[in-house]
Amino acid sequence: MKEFETIQLKKGVRLSLTLTDKFKTNYIGFTFHRPLSTKEVTVNSLLSAVITRGCKSYPETAELSKKFQELYGASLGVSARKNGESQLIHFGFEFASDKFIPSGEGLFESIAELAKELVFDHNKFNETYVEQEKENTRTLILSIFNDKRSYAQIRMIEEMCKGEAYGILDVGRIEDLPSINGDVLYNHYRDVVLTSPLDIFFMGNADKDKVIDIANELAQYVNVTEEYPGIEVKKTVEQVKTVVQQESIAQAKLSMGFRTKSSKQDGDHFALTVYNTILGGGPYSRLFNNVREKMSLCYHISSALDKNKGIMCINAGIECDKFEVTRDAILEQEKIVRTGAFTDEELASAKLCLIDSFRGTSDSQRRMENFCLAQLTSGEEEGLAEYIECIGSVTRDRVIQAAKDVELDTVYLLTKKD
Repeated sequence: MKEFETIQLKKGVRLSLTLTDKFKTNYIGFTFHRPLSTKEVTVNSLLSAVITRGCKSYPETAELSKKFQELYGASLGVSARKNGESQLIHFGFEFASDKFIPSGEGLFESIAELAKELVFDHNKFNETYVEQEKENTRTLILSIFNDKRSYAQIRMIEEMCKGEAYGILDVGRIEDLPSINGDVLYNHYRDVVLTSPLDIFFMGNADKDKVIDIANELAQYVNVTEEYPGIEVKKTVEQVKTVVQQESIAQAKLSMGFRTKSSKQDGDHFALTVYNTILGGGPYSRLFNNVREKMSLCYHISSALDKNKGIMCINAGIECDKFEVTRDAILEQEKIVRTGAFTDEELASAKLCLIDSFRGTSDSQRRMENFCLAQLTSGEEEGLAEYIECIGSVTRDRVIQAAKDVELDTVYLLTKKD
Protein backbone atom coordinates (compact mmCIF):
# COMPACT_ATOMS: atom_id res chain seq x y z
CA MET A 1 0.00 0.00 0.00
CA LYS A 2 1.33 3.42 -0.91
CA GLU A 3 2.16 5.87 1.85
CA PHE A 4 0.69 8.68 -0.23
CA GLU A 5 -2.54 9.20 -2.15
CA THR A 6 -2.34 10.87 -5.56
CA ILE A 7 -5.22 12.96 -6.90
CA GLN A 8 -5.43 14.44 -10.40
CA LEU A 9 -6.57 18.02 -9.77
CA LYS A 10 -6.68 19.09 -13.42
CA LYS A 11 -4.77 18.46 -16.62
CA GLY A 12 -1.06 18.26 -15.78
CA VAL A 13 -1.49 18.95 -12.04
CA ARG A 14 -1.31 16.19 -9.42
CA LEU A 15 -1.60 16.34 -5.66
CA SER A 16 0.09 13.62 -3.60
CA LEU A 17 -0.64 13.70 0.11
CA THR A 18 0.27 11.77 3.21
CA LEU A 19 -1.68 12.58 6.36
CA THR A 20 0.33 11.75 9.47
CA ASP A 21 0.95 13.05 12.99
CA LYS A 22 4.51 11.69 12.98
CA PHE A 23 6.06 15.14 12.52
CA LYS A 24 5.79 18.44 14.38
CA THR A 25 5.91 20.21 11.03
CA ASN A 26 3.82 20.17 7.88
CA TYR A 27 5.39 20.25 4.45
CA ILE A 28 4.07 21.33 1.06
CA GLY A 29 6.18 21.20 -2.09
CA PHE A 30 5.67 22.33 -5.68
CA THR A 31 7.63 20.76 -8.55
CA PHE A 32 7.44 21.96 -12.16
CA HIS A 33 8.68 19.51 -14.81
CA ARG A 34 10.73 20.96 -17.66
CA PRO A 35 12.75 19.19 -20.38
CA LEU A 36 16.47 19.55 -19.74
CA SER A 37 17.86 21.64 -22.59
CA THR A 38 20.63 24.14 -23.28
CA LYS A 39 17.94 26.64 -24.31
CA GLU A 40 16.48 27.00 -20.83
CA VAL A 41 18.70 25.22 -18.29
CA THR A 42 20.27 28.46 -17.05
CA VAL A 43 17.08 30.49 -16.89
CA ASN A 44 15.36 27.66 -14.97
CA SER A 45 18.19 27.48 -12.48
CA LEU A 46 18.24 31.24 -12.07
CA LEU A 47 14.47 31.42 -11.76
CA SER A 48 14.37 29.10 -8.77
CA ALA A 49 16.63 31.51 -6.88
CA VAL A 50 15.14 34.84 -7.99
CA ILE A 51 11.54 33.83 -7.28
CA THR A 52 12.28 33.50 -3.57
CA ARG A 53 13.91 36.91 -3.13
CA GLY A 54 10.60 38.77 -2.85
CA CYS A 55 6.94 38.96 -3.89
CA LYS A 56 4.11 41.49 -4.19
CA SER A 57 3.41 41.80 -0.46
CA TYR A 58 7.06 41.48 0.56
CA PRO A 59 9.15 42.91 -2.30
CA GLU A 60 12.36 43.14 -0.25
CA THR A 61 14.25 40.03 0.81
CA ALA A 62 14.56 41.32 4.36
CA GLU A 63 10.78 41.78 4.57
CA LEU A 64 10.21 38.28 3.28
CA SER A 65 12.67 36.81 5.75
CA LYS A 66 10.90 38.61 8.59
CA LYS A 67 7.56 37.21 7.42
CA PHE A 68 8.91 33.65 7.53
CA GLN A 69 10.06 34.27 11.11
CA GLU A 70 6.61 35.58 12.02
CA LEU A 71 5.18 32.33 10.67
CA TYR A 72 6.85 30.47 13.54
CA GLY A 73 10.14 29.98 11.73
CA ALA A 74 8.73 28.56 8.52
CA SER A 75 11.34 27.81 5.85
CA LEU A 76 11.55 27.57 2.07
CA GLY A 77 13.92 25.38 0.07
CA VAL A 78 14.40 25.76 -3.70
CA SER A 79 16.25 23.88 -6.42
CA ALA A 80 16.39 23.25 -10.16
CA ARG A 81 17.87 19.78 -10.44
CA LYS A 82 18.36 17.14 -13.09
CA ASN A 83 16.11 14.09 -13.01
CA GLY A 84 16.90 11.84 -15.93
CA GLU A 85 16.46 14.21 -18.86
CA SER A 86 14.11 16.54 -16.99
CA GLN A 87 14.87 19.63 -14.97
CA LEU A 88 12.70 19.82 -11.85
CA ILE A 89 12.07 23.36 -10.57
CA HIS A 90 11.15 22.86 -6.95
CA PHE A 91 9.86 24.95 -4.05
CA GLY A 92 9.29 23.35 -0.64
CA PHE A 93 7.70 25.01 2.42
CA GLU A 94 8.17 23.52 5.89
CA PHE A 95 6.10 25.00 8.72
CA ALA A 96 4.78 24.16 12.17
CA SER A 97 1.72 21.95 12.42
CA ASP A 98 -1.33 23.90 13.56
CA LYS A 99 -1.66 21.74 16.67
CA PHE A 100 1.63 23.13 18.00
CA ILE A 101 0.72 26.83 17.69
CA PRO A 102 -1.96 28.97 19.41
CA SER A 103 -5.41 27.98 18.23
CA GLY A 104 -7.17 29.94 15.53
CA GLU A 105 -4.06 31.27 13.78
CA GLY A 106 -4.52 29.22 10.59
CA LEU A 107 -0.81 28.86 9.79
CA PHE A 108 -1.46 26.53 6.84
CA GLU A 109 -3.66 29.16 5.18
CA SER A 110 -0.97 31.81 5.74
CA ILE A 111 1.67 29.59 4.17
CA ALA A 112 -0.64 28.88 1.23
CA GLU A 113 -1.12 32.60 0.65
CA LEU A 114 2.63 33.17 0.75
CA ALA A 115 3.20 30.22 -1.60
CA LYS A 116 0.67 31.68 -4.01
CA GLU A 117 2.59 34.95 -4.22
CA LEU A 118 6.07 33.42 -4.28
CA VAL A 119 5.49 30.54 -6.68
CA PHE A 120 2.48 31.43 -8.82
CA ASP A 121 1.68 35.15 -8.85
CA HIS A 122 4.67 37.35 -9.68
CA ASN A 123 4.16 40.26 -12.07
CA LYS A 124 7.84 41.23 -12.44
CA PHE A 125 11.28 40.46 -11.06
CA ASN A 126 13.56 42.92 -9.30
CA GLU A 127 16.51 43.65 -11.59
CA THR A 128 18.91 44.06 -8.67
CA TYR A 129 18.01 40.62 -7.38
CA VAL A 130 18.33 39.16 -10.87
CA GLU A 131 21.85 40.53 -11.22
CA GLN A 132 22.80 39.30 -7.75
CA GLU A 133 21.53 35.79 -8.48
CA LYS A 134 23.30 35.78 -11.85
CA GLU A 135 26.56 36.43 -10.01
CA ASN A 136 25.69 33.74 -7.44
CA THR A 137 25.03 31.30 -10.28
CA ARG A 138 28.31 32.19 -11.93
CA THR A 139 30.15 31.64 -8.65
CA LEU A 140 28.41 28.31 -8.13
CA ILE A 141 29.34 27.05 -11.59
CA LEU A 142 32.97 28.07 -11.11
CA SER A 143 33.08 26.39 -7.70
CA ILE A 144 31.89 23.14 -9.28
CA PHE A 145 34.60 23.39 -11.94
CA ASN A 146 37.18 24.05 -9.21
CA ASP A 147 36.10 20.92 -7.33
CA LYS A 148 38.03 18.47 -9.48
CA ARG A 149 36.23 15.45 -8.04
CA SER A 150 32.87 16.81 -9.24
CA TYR A 151 34.35 18.29 -12.39
CA ALA A 152 35.72 14.93 -13.56
CA GLN A 153 32.31 13.28 -13.38
CA ILE A 154 30.65 16.24 -15.10
CA ARG A 155 33.18 16.08 -17.94
CA MET A 156 32.80 12.32 -18.23
CA ILE A 157 29.00 12.67 -18.51
CA GLU A 158 29.46 15.43 -21.12
CA GLU A 159 31.67 13.15 -23.23
CA MET A 160 29.53 10.07 -22.69
CA CYS A 161 26.22 11.81 -23.42
CA LYS A 162 27.13 14.10 -26.33
CA GLY A 163 23.91 14.80 -28.20
CA GLU A 164 21.82 13.68 -25.21
CA ALA A 165 20.09 16.07 -22.81
CA TYR A 166 21.56 14.16 -19.88
CA GLY A 167 24.96 15.65 -20.69
CA ILE A 168 23.80 19.16 -19.70
CA LEU A 169 24.91 20.54 -16.32
CA ASP A 170 21.72 21.40 -14.44
CA VAL A 171 23.03 24.48 -12.61
CA GLY A 172 23.35 26.33 -15.89
CA ARG A 173 25.96 27.78 -18.24
CA ILE A 174 28.06 30.88 -17.64
CA GLU A 175 27.80 31.91 -21.29
CA ASP A 176 24.00 32.25 -20.98
CA LEU A 177 24.06 34.73 -18.08
CA PRO A 178 24.74 38.01 -19.96
CA SER A 179 21.58 37.66 -22.07
CA ILE A 180 19.25 37.15 -19.08
CA ASN A 181 17.53 40.09 -17.40
CA GLY A 182 14.35 40.59 -15.39
CA ASP A 183 12.10 40.72 -18.46
CA VAL A 184 13.59 37.57 -19.98
CA LEU A 185 13.19 35.76 -16.69
CA TYR A 186 9.61 36.92 -16.14
CA ASN A 187 8.50 36.03 -19.67
CA HIS A 188 9.95 32.54 -19.25
CA TYR A 189 8.26 32.19 -15.86
CA ARG A 190 4.87 33.25 -17.23
CA ASP A 191 4.91 31.59 -20.65
CA VAL A 192 6.92 28.42 -19.94
CA VAL A 193 7.05 27.45 -16.27
CA LEU A 194 3.41 28.21 -15.47
CA THR A 195 2.36 26.06 -18.45
CA SER A 196 4.43 23.06 -17.31
CA PRO A 197 3.24 19.90 -15.52
CA LEU A 198 3.10 20.44 -11.76
CA ASP A 199 3.29 18.04 -8.84
CA ILE A 200 2.09 19.25 -5.43
CA PHE A 201 3.13 17.19 -2.41
CA PHE A 202 1.77 17.51 1.13
CA MET A 203 2.87 15.58 4.19
CA GLY A 204 1.75 16.34 7.70
CA ASN A 205 -1.17 16.69 10.08
CA ALA A 206 -4.06 18.53 8.47
CA ASP A 207 -7.63 18.05 7.35
CA LYS A 208 -7.67 16.24 4.01
CA ASP A 209 -10.39 18.43 2.52
CA LYS A 210 -8.46 21.55 3.50
CA VAL A 211 -5.32 20.24 1.77
CA ILE A 212 -7.28 19.46 -1.40
CA ASP A 213 -9.04 22.85 -1.36
CA ILE A 214 -5.74 24.74 -0.97
CA ALA A 215 -4.08 22.67 -3.70
CA ASN A 216 -7.04 23.28 -6.04
CA GLU A 217 -6.88 27.01 -5.38
CA LEU A 218 -3.16 27.16 -6.20
CA ALA A 219 -3.60 24.92 -9.25
CA GLN A 220 -5.79 27.58 -10.85
CA TYR A 221 -2.69 29.70 -11.44
CA VAL A 222 -1.22 27.23 -13.94
CA ASN A 223 -2.52 26.38 -17.38
CA VAL A 224 -0.66 23.26 -18.39
CA THR A 225 -0.09 22.94 -22.12
CA GLU A 226 3.16 20.94 -21.96
CA GLU A 227 3.61 17.19 -21.46
CA TYR A 228 5.82 15.47 -18.90
CA PRO A 229 9.33 15.26 -20.41
CA GLY A 230 10.37 11.89 -21.77
CA ILE A 231 13.70 10.12 -21.45
CA GLU A 232 16.06 8.41 -23.86
CA VAL A 233 17.92 5.29 -22.73
CA LYS A 234 20.73 4.38 -25.07
CA LYS A 235 20.82 0.65 -25.74
CA THR A 236 24.16 0.31 -27.53
CA VAL A 237 27.82 1.21 -27.04
CA GLU A 238 29.50 1.55 -30.41
CA GLN A 239 33.02 2.09 -29.10
CA VAL A 240 34.55 2.79 -25.69
CA LYS A 241 35.73 6.39 -25.52
CA THR A 242 38.84 7.36 -23.56
CA VAL A 243 39.34 11.05 -22.84
CA VAL A 244 42.45 12.40 -21.10
CA GLN A 245 42.55 16.03 -19.92
CA GLN A 246 45.62 17.65 -18.39
CA GLU A 247 45.64 20.42 -15.78
CA SER A 248 47.92 21.70 -13.05
CA ILE A 249 46.88 19.20 -10.39
CA ALA A 250 48.67 16.77 -8.08
CA GLN A 251 46.06 14.02 -7.78
CA ALA A 252 44.36 12.54 -10.82
CA LYS A 253 40.60 11.97 -11.05
CA LEU A 254 39.26 8.94 -12.88
CA SER A 255 35.61 8.74 -13.92
CA MET A 256 34.14 5.79 -15.80
CA GLY A 257 30.65 5.67 -17.31
CA PHE A 258 28.71 2.46 -17.98
CA ARG A 259 25.43 1.88 -19.82
CA THR A 260 22.96 -0.49 -18.13
CA LYS A 261 20.75 -0.33 -21.27
CA SER A 262 17.58 -0.31 -19.19
CA SER A 263 15.50 2.19 -17.23
CA LYS A 264 13.17 1.89 -14.25
CA GLN A 265 10.34 1.22 -16.69
CA ASP A 266 11.85 -1.67 -18.66
CA GLY A 267 14.43 -3.35 -16.40
CA ASP A 268 14.84 -4.97 -12.99
CA HIS A 269 16.08 -1.82 -11.30
CA PHE A 270 15.82 -3.42 -7.86
CA ALA A 271 18.47 -5.96 -8.86
CA LEU A 272 20.56 -3.27 -10.57
CA THR A 273 20.47 -1.21 -7.38
CA VAL A 274 21.81 -4.19 -5.43
CA TYR A 275 24.46 -4.78 -8.12
CA ASN A 276 25.65 -1.18 -7.82
CA THR A 277 25.73 -1.37 -4.02
CA ILE A 278 27.81 -4.56 -4.02
CA LEU A 279 30.18 -2.98 -6.51
CA GLY A 280 30.75 0.49 -5.11
CA GLY A 281 27.88 1.65 -2.93
CA GLY A 282 29.70 2.03 0.38
CA PRO A 283 32.56 1.03 2.67
CA TYR A 284 31.68 -2.68 2.37
CA SER A 285 31.70 -2.67 -1.44
CA ARG A 286 34.14 -4.56 -3.63
CA LEU A 287 35.65 -1.41 -5.11
CA PHE A 288 36.37 0.04 -1.68
CA ASN A 289 37.69 -3.16 -0.12
CA ASN A 290 39.73 -4.36 -3.07
CA VAL A 291 40.81 -1.43 -5.25
CA ARG A 292 41.28 1.01 -2.38
CA GLU A 293 42.07 -1.05 0.72
CA LYS A 294 43.84 -4.18 -0.56
CA MET A 295 45.48 -2.79 -3.69
CA SER A 296 45.97 0.79 -2.40
CA LEU A 297 45.30 2.19 -5.86
CA CYS A 298 43.08 5.14 -4.94
CA TYR A 299 42.29 7.69 -2.25
CA HIS A 300 38.55 7.37 -2.70
CA ILE A 301 36.30 5.28 -4.92
CA SER A 302 32.56 4.76 -5.31
CA SER A 303 29.88 3.97 -7.86
CA ALA A 304 26.48 5.59 -8.40
CA LEU A 305 23.52 4.40 -10.46
CA ASP A 306 20.98 6.58 -12.27
CA LYS A 307 18.11 4.13 -12.74
CA ASN A 308 16.07 6.55 -14.86
CA LYS A 309 18.74 7.11 -17.48
CA GLY A 310 20.40 3.67 -17.31
CA ILE A 311 23.85 5.00 -16.44
CA MET A 312 26.33 3.97 -13.74
CA CYS A 313 29.36 6.11 -12.85
CA ILE A 314 32.49 5.03 -11.01
CA ASN A 315 34.68 7.80 -9.63
CA ALA A 316 38.11 7.55 -8.03
CA GLY A 317 40.97 9.77 -6.90
CA ILE A 318 44.27 8.21 -7.94
CA GLU A 319 47.99 8.83 -8.38
CA CYS A 320 48.69 10.20 -11.83
CA ASP A 321 50.85 7.18 -12.76
CA LYS A 322 48.25 4.62 -11.67
CA PHE A 323 45.66 5.16 -14.41
CA GLU A 324 45.91 1.91 -16.36
CA VAL A 325 46.28 -0.41 -13.39
CA THR A 326 43.38 1.26 -11.54
CA ARG A 327 41.13 1.19 -14.60
CA ASP A 328 41.84 -2.51 -15.10
CA ALA A 329 41.27 -3.29 -11.42
CA ILE A 330 37.91 -1.51 -11.53
CA LEU A 331 36.86 -3.45 -14.62
CA GLU A 332 37.87 -6.71 -12.97
CA GLN A 333 35.70 -5.97 -9.92
CA GLU A 334 32.79 -4.93 -12.13
CA LYS A 335 33.05 -8.21 -14.03
CA ILE A 336 33.05 -10.17 -10.76
CA VAL A 337 29.81 -8.56 -9.64
CA ARG A 338 28.19 -8.64 -13.09
CA THR A 339 28.82 -12.38 -13.42
CA GLY A 340 27.65 -13.18 -9.90
CA ALA A 341 31.05 -14.15 -8.44
CA PHE A 342 30.38 -12.30 -5.19
CA THR A 343 29.75 -13.90 -1.81
CA ASP A 344 26.44 -14.51 -0.08
CA GLU A 345 27.61 -12.14 2.65
CA GLU A 346 28.19 -9.35 0.11
CA LEU A 347 24.70 -9.83 -1.30
CA ALA A 348 23.11 -9.80 2.15
CA SER A 349 25.14 -6.76 3.28
CA ALA A 350 24.19 -4.78 0.17
CA LYS A 351 20.49 -5.49 0.62
CA LEU A 352 20.63 -4.63 4.33
CA CYS A 353 22.42 -1.36 3.57
CA LEU A 354 19.77 -0.38 1.03
CA ILE A 355 16.88 -1.43 3.28
CA ASP A 356 18.25 0.61 6.20
CA SER A 357 18.60 3.63 3.94
CA PHE A 358 15.07 3.35 2.58
CA ARG A 359 13.62 2.83 6.06
CA GLY A 360 15.14 6.17 7.01
CA THR A 361 13.27 7.83 4.15
CA SER A 362 10.03 7.85 6.12
CA ASP A 363 11.72 9.96 8.83
CA SER A 364 12.08 12.94 6.49
CA GLN A 365 9.27 14.79 4.71
CA ARG A 366 11.61 16.00 2.00
CA ARG A 367 12.98 12.51 1.36
CA MET A 368 9.42 11.18 1.19
CA GLU A 369 8.63 13.85 -1.39
CA ASN A 370 11.65 12.78 -3.47
CA PHE A 371 10.56 9.14 -3.23
CA CYS A 372 7.02 10.06 -4.26
CA LEU A 373 8.27 12.07 -7.25
CA ALA A 374 10.57 9.25 -8.32
CA GLN A 375 7.66 6.81 -8.29
CA LEU A 376 5.32 9.16 -10.16
CA THR A 377 7.81 10.10 -12.87
CA SER A 378 8.68 6.45 -13.54
CA GLY A 379 5.09 5.19 -13.37
CA GLU A 380 5.89 2.75 -10.56
CA GLU A 381 3.20 1.55 -8.20
CA GLU A 382 5.21 0.45 -5.13
CA GLY A 383 4.96 2.36 -1.90
CA LEU A 384 7.98 2.61 0.38
CA ALA A 385 7.18 -0.60 2.32
CA GLU A 386 6.69 -2.53 -0.93
CA TYR A 387 9.89 -1.04 -2.34
CA ILE A 388 11.82 -2.32 0.66
CA GLU A 389 10.28 -5.78 0.22
CA CYS A 390 11.34 -5.77 -3.44
CA ILE A 391 14.94 -4.97 -2.49
CA GLY A 392 14.91 -7.75 0.09
CA SER A 393 13.70 -10.31 -2.46
CA VAL A 394 16.59 -9.73 -4.93
CA THR A 395 18.54 -12.92 -5.61
CA ARG A 396 21.97 -13.64 -7.08
CA ASP A 397 20.36 -14.84 -10.32
CA ARG A 398 18.38 -11.60 -10.63
CA VAL A 399 21.54 -9.54 -10.15
CA ILE A 400 23.27 -11.53 -12.89
CA GLN A 401 20.31 -11.21 -15.24
CA ALA A 402 19.84 -7.47 -14.63
CA ALA A 403 23.53 -6.64 -14.98
CA LYS A 404 24.35 -8.88 -17.94
CA ASP A 405 24.10 -6.02 -20.44
CA VAL A 406 26.09 -3.46 -18.41
CA GLU A 407 28.85 -2.16 -20.65
CA LEU A 408 31.64 0.38 -20.33
CA ASP A 409 31.02 3.45 -22.49
CA THR A 410 33.46 6.19 -21.48
CA VAL A 411 36.68 6.54 -19.51
CA TYR A 412 37.67 10.06 -18.48
CA LEU A 413 40.97 10.91 -16.79
CA LEU A 414 41.86 14.31 -15.39
CA THR A 415 45.60 14.25 -14.73
CA LYS A 416 48.63 16.52 -14.30
CA LYS A 417 50.37 18.23 -17.16
CA ASP A 418 53.46 16.51 -18.57
